[in-house]
Amino acid sequence: MSKPPHEPDSNLPSDEQIVKYFGRHFVQLYCTESPIIGKSKQPPGAFAASGFVISVHGEWFWISAGHVIHEINERMETRRMTTCRFVDTWGENRVSRVTIPVEYSEIQKGVIDGFDGLDCVAVPLPDLYVQLLLANGIVPIDEEAWRKVGDISKFEGGLLMGLPFELASHTLNEGIIESLQTLVLIGIRFVAQPPSEEGEKKIFPRIFAAIPSKEPSSIKGMSGGPVLGLRRTPDGLRYWIVGIQSGWYESERIISVSPLKFIGEFLESYQKERDGRSGIGSATTDR
Repeated sequence: MSKPPHEPDSNLPSDEQIVKYFGRHFVQLYCTESPIIGKSKQPPGAFAASGFVISVHGEWFWISAGHVIHEINERMETRRMTTCRFVDTWGENRVSRVTIPVEYSEIQKGVIDGFDGLDCVAVPLPDLYVQLLLANGIVPIDEEAWRKVGDISKFEGGLLMGLPFELASHTLNEGIIESLQTLVLIGIRFVAQPPSEEGEKKIFPRIFAAIPSKEPSSIKGMSGGPVLGLRRTPDGLRYWIVGIQSGWYESERIISVSPLKFIGEFLESYQKERDGRSGIGSATTDR
């Protein structure tokens, strides 16, 4: 009998293989840039956003943190984007290192604004993108893994997945930007008490988790990555996707998380409204 898609193999022998197992959900947005003459004296460079793919009634969405896209937009006031691509090469079943070109304007359209506590960009993926991601071993986080999270306090622990800036390097070599990045999993512990800097409670309450380890020293660059909850069941250790890493309170080493359940339900409403306007009877696609 095969294991459910959200049940990790307990026999994986190394940390690298565990990262690759969870990396099958991970899709990074990677962009290169050059300065606008007269507005910036910085050399050409690159920037990236951690992200992942979920499924809502069979439709795939690329998910990341909305504030990351706002930060990219601010960068583009003095710089020009030269390339923008999805990087889907982190999983155990990768067959190609070739990345997928993407229109940044489509990413911008996916930012969910105006909902206090939901820090999210959700981009519906056309069938062509879905087929390319599938071909390279990407597996979307299914509805059971984000809808049935349950009581956060019942998790025995959790994991944060992403690409910290401090483990990345970007060098310019004969006009070509070469990047070296490391996908990591960091152990977390969910906490009930928000950090002292959190301020007023959000309309959509956020989840908080502490990072007991001192490494890496900063998780900047991991915003938009998935936060996983781990729980033992009679069938073994299983994981659920709790939400999107949104905030980082460095002095207390606490992260804030936008719950994926709220975002998934928002996307269901979006599907119903969109498909009602277009006359489509169902948002479900056969993939």
